[in-house]
Amino acid sequence: MPGTGFVRFGLGVTLALSVIGCSDRAPPLALPSSVLAAAADPGPLGARPAMGWNSFDVLATSRPGYGQTWLNEGHLRDASDVLAQRVQSAGYQYINIDSGWSATYQWTSSGFNQWGIPIPDPERFPHGIDGMAEYVHARGQKLGIYSVVGLPGDVYNGNYPIAGTNCHTQDIARQPLTVVPNGWYGQYELDWSNPCSQAYYNEQANQFAAWGVDLVKVDGTTADNGPDIKAWQAALAQAGRPMWLTVSAWPVPLSLGDEIRHAGQGVRVDTDIDCYCSTITTWTASTNQRWNDLPNWLPYVGPGHFPDLDSMPISNNSGQAVQDGLNDHERQSVMTFWSMASSPLWIGGDIWYMDATAQKILTNPEVVAVDQAAVLPERIAAGDLQQWKKTMPDGNLVVAVYNLGGSTASITVDFASVGMSGDASVRDLAARADLGVFTGNWTAVNVPAHGSRIVKLVGNRDSGLSGYTFCAGEYQNCALSGTMDVAYGAQGSYVFRSGLAGTIGCGNGTFGADPAYGATKSCYVRPHGGGGPAGFSYCAAEYGTCAASGVVDVAYGAAAGSYVYKTGVVGSFACTLATFGSDPAYGWNKACYTRPSGGGVAYEAEAATVSGAAKVAGCASCGGGKKVGWVGAGAGNRVVFPQVDVAWAGQHQLIIHGLSADPRRFSVSVNDSAAVVVPLESGDWNKPSTATVAVTLRQGINTIAIGNEGEYAPDLDRIVVW
Repeated sequence: MPGTGFVRFGLGVTLALSVIGCSDRAPPLALPSSVLAAAADPGPLGARPAMGWNSFDVLATSRPGYGQTWLNEGHLRDASDVLAQRVQSAGYQYINIDSGWSATYQWTSSGFNQWGIPIPDPERFPHGIDGMAEYVHARGQKLGIYSVVGLPGDVYNGNYPIAGTNCHTQDIARQPLTVVPNGWYGQYELDWSNPCSQAYYNEQANQFAAWGVDLVKVDGTTADNGPDIKAWQAALAQAGRPMWLTVSAWPVPLSLGDEIRHAGQGVRVDTDIDCYCSTITTWTASTNQRWNDLPNWLPYVGPGHFPDLDSMPISNNSGQAVQDGLNDHERQSVMTFWSMASSPLWIGGDIWYMDATAQKILTNPEVVAVDQAAVLPERIAAGDLQQWKKTMPDGNLVVAVYNLGGSTASITVDFASVGMSGDASVRDLAARADLGVFTGNWTAVNVPAHGSRIVKLVGNRDSGLSGYTFCAGEYQNCALSGTMDVAYGAQGSYVFRSGLAGTIGCGNGTFGADPAYGATKSCYVRPHGGGGPAGFSYCAAEYGTCAASGVVDVAYGAAAGSYVYKTGVVGSFACTLATFGSDPAYGWNKACYTRPSGGGVAYEAEAATVSGAAKVAGCASCGGGKKVGWVGAGAGNRVVFPQVDVAWAGQHQLIIHGLSADPRRFSVSVNDSAAVVVPLESGDWNKPSTATVAVTLRQGINTIAIGNEGEYAPDLDRIVVW
């Protein structure tokens, strides 16, 4: 890690310490069948935060007997046995091999296969990585492995062929050669204009899949490596085996947050937990940084892309072997905070020596359930006395308070600050004890320095939406009393449906969108209020049939959203999205409203501003007997309608009359906005046909420009605006 005095080379940390095998430990523990039965599949990859143990902490400590020589098959089998015996029934499944698996005990490379892929050191892993995978899989566990971004220097120098291509590894390095700027000086940046770069990552993923790997941690990510991470995600997706991707660095740069939002099931949002000292960590080495660093990442993480807070130093305060470096209050705060964050729960340290308190903290089912809810928290009070809240799938609130200061303090949670009112029953999840019913607030009394409390509040919930009351939590059913409008969401972001009745499911499927990504949402209701634009009368509900009397203008939408309009409509029509071509009030039940029609307005192309190579030509079947040809194939070859006047702001139907004997496309820009592409083919250069597109116009005068900078467009007869 840069700045620690140690050097990572992508394979591990350089420390000069003695080799230990398995002779200092008792024989492997017997594995009860109940543990295998408890190792249930947690569901689709990334549905919930992963749980397990990671090997890096024992490499990073300077305590004698650990360091770069600790990692070997025997110690990992020990870790697998203890995981199965002590914590696997609570959900911990992964045995993650961190850096060093492809290095010798002298910390030199073990070499590469014929495709330039690292191979495991045979002294560390006499049965190979596939043998290690077989061992943990037999215990109902999963195996993780470590890799890095970029192209290793030795692989570049060896100029290995890349599987399935005509390329070699020197072909895929960015030129001039550029070192990945992560402080290791061992990897070169890849050239992502060359598809063989992807093929190289694919072959690594294929090798890991062949070994039976279930997780890949890709380390050393810098602000330049967004393409690498997306390529790793693609590589794992094509490998034919589900593999969790952890995007790692110390930390991953926040600037990558948006770019890699859909790459990786976990992303390291903070620096290493390790103090690189004789313990695993200390409170101030970096543990306490996480409370103030996590909020910066919350906009970029969520279900399926969880914030990874690094390993949890909760394993050994027994006095033997390497110690956690945290007291029991601090260890509980770590477990509480990681769980509130829905971070992957990676146990750190040498779990062979796990003490009873660590086991109790790690396996508390009520706290683990907070983590496995797979939703994000919200910080409601910062500083030394922090408060965080999280809405669980059943709609109940979990609130955690933390004393980050140096002396004992009491912390009061105002129910209004967490969206509640009146009375609430309070349950201490860490102590697994009911505390009673409280009115207006609850106080965590005498929280020790670096300590915490985590409680569940059950009571009256307030959505923050005026006139709405709570109906159901996410994934629950909401039984409506009469016809109601329903708001679905959390943390100030909602989608709406109006005029609902009966019982509905409170979830993304019912509402068609996720308005608060990463938060557990709820449904809130109010009596249905009807609607419609001023001057329009109700005609039909969505999916119904509107029988218009005479020629009418029609508004389709909902009062809480907006409307699209059609004018000059005659007869009956379906009140559906298909009729109107766009959804003006996504998430709402819509309706159709009518008024006597004022008609659509036609604008002839030859009367507009014709520029560049575009020119007016005769057309017997066109409006006014003329059209404009030679439109497109240049930015200036276009037709501009500078005086399109409409009575209301919002979405309108733009009908384009054009002519083309072959498939061509118009580019349409409204009021200098980004152009939209509108295909049109009439089959004849002398006979127009139409294409319709929804456009957003402001009230009054608008400008509509039609052309196609990159290719020839159809000839243009006229436009009609409804």
